[in-house]
Amino acid sequence: MLKESELQIACVREFKRFYPQFENVLIKVTNEGKRSVIWVKDRQTGALKQVCVGGARAKAEGMVKGVADLLLLVPRHGYGCLAIEMKRETYSVGKNGKLKVERSYQEPEQKAWQKSCEEAGNKYVVCRSVAEFMLAVNNYLRKQ
Repeated sequence: MLKESELQIACVREFKRFYPQFENVLIKVTNEGKRSVIWVKDRQTGALKQVCVGGARAKAEGMVKGVADLLLLVPRHGYGCLAIEMKRETYSVGKNGKLKVERSYQEPEQKAWQKSCEEAGNKYVVCRSVAEFMLAVNNYLRKQ
């Protein structure tokens, strides 16, 4: 079972193989990550509590919740860019011997960002495999 980041790495590798001319305009949006956590004493109760440090700075620098994992900054077919959200899809055999499919889905913040992205004139896709990713990219980059 591939982790989402492993799927994304495989997709980027395949993209660079077929579209080397665009490799510098397919970018990963670093919107996740670990923030530092410190313990501070609550002024009212005196109890210790955890406080996340760095999130306010990231937001001030332009971090937006829900932004897509990859952006292909090439205008095509009337769109400004292609925004790509990666989601996992795994297959296994259940106890009853039938195929079991497990999917990860967009969070509400991701759906809201998708709406804003599309309203701004961009194309947005969700991809669950390298094949699906390459199909979306090929369709987007094809000549009109």
